[in-house]
Amino acid sequence: MNESVHVDSRTTTRLGTILAEHRKYREDGRCLSRPAVGMSRIIRVMAKDHLGTIQAQALPLAELAGRLAAQLAQAYGPDNDRSAHGSQPLRDAFEGFGTAAAGIGTSLEDALAVAAEALQGLFHRIGGHSSDPATTIAAGIALAAAARSFHSATAAEPHPLSNVPTQVARLKALHLINRSATTNVSLTDLLDTTVREVAASTVANACAIFLYDQATDSLALRSAIGLNPSSVGALTVRRGLGITGQAAIQGKTIVATDARRHVAYLSAPATGDVVYASQISVPIIVHGSNLLVGVLNILSVAQRSFDNDEVAFLETIAGELAISIENSRMHSLTDARLRRKVTELGTLQRVSRTVASSLDLQDVLRLITEAAVELTDAEAAAIYRVPRPAPSNEAEAVPTIEYRTGHARRLSTNRRATKS
Repeated sequence: MNESVHVDSRTTTRLGTILAEHRKYREDGRCLSRPAVGMSRIIRVMAKDHLGTIQAQALPLAELAGRLAAQLAQAYGPDNDRSAHGSQPLRDAFEGFGTAAAGIGTSLEDALAVAAEALQGLFHRIGGHSSDPATTIAAGIALAAAARSFHSATAAEPHPLSNVPTQVARLKALHLINRSATTNVSLTDLLDTTVREVAASTVANACAIFLYDQATDSLALRSAIGLNPSSVGALTVRRGLGITGQAAIQGKTIVATDARRHVAYLSAPATGDVVYASQISVPIIVHGSNLLVGVLNILSVAQRSFDNDEVAFLETIAGELAISIENSRMHSLTDARLRRKVTELGTLQRVSRTVASSLDLQDVLRLITEAAVELTDAEAAAIYRVPRPAPSNEAEAVPTIEYRTGHARRLSTNRRATKS
């Protein structure tokens, strides 16, 4: 039976070098000397040894693939509630597969190829498709878990940042967020930095920031990591709706270790958040004025209990973020008001120059009405002329329009109203 053989890049390079030297002897018209014969033997020995290694690995890798498929079938079978634990069984299964694959000496490429095939089989069976954000996020979680565990099992030394104390990681996150808040960065950059650093320092799988809009009494998703990127800027949540909305309306942190069993739980399929089991929602409030700015969300694939230190850290982040966001909004509002004031002064100065220099009454009236429309954001403006001295006939005392700018509207024909 013919078997497909995969040769890794290093072996391919070595074989290619030997074959190139071998071809050189033949192209030069020389017969195979002893060194060339020796090369031929080396080629056969290397190919035989490599094929034996591949054949030795193929059976264990196939067994691992079968074991992975069985775990997935058990965790996501027809009799199980797939939403009960989210993607935690998926991540656990692929973490175990990655560690086992590293243990038999297979390559990361082969391991991920088997993992991808197992994912395709799972999604085909349970109905997942690429257009579903939850399916895409779940696939990323699974393959990342396999690659991460494979790397951990094969790494000679631990990553230098893997043993960084928790408090150091939190201080680093606070420093980076404060630095972003005090430098001339946009609000979007500040929010993106916050979700990235909070997720890293809390070892969370997803982080999101919702900002409150008082005009619509709703929360808008403004930045996120671990959720569907297309939902950022498109998703809004009413205050009081879901865990996020409840945290906003209550003004206090909600820790939902098992989010799906929380009384206020409400999934947002567009974000793909159904793959997460735990959620903590921290209201972003300006303390002292109790001004609601937004909500900070942390989500985890596995069910997770947040201790008091973690909650205090997240509330500190939310407090710093509230001040930064509100200051950014005030600066934007101040800048807008300043620009408008400069525009108004420029318009008034232009009108004054025209009035003082022009002898054409129509030009002066036109400029005044146009400036009035511009300064007041009105649809139209008109200048009326009042007869002087007032005639004795009341009918002739009605003011007449001297100049008008904009669209005219039909007014009441009541003479008394017109006169007033």
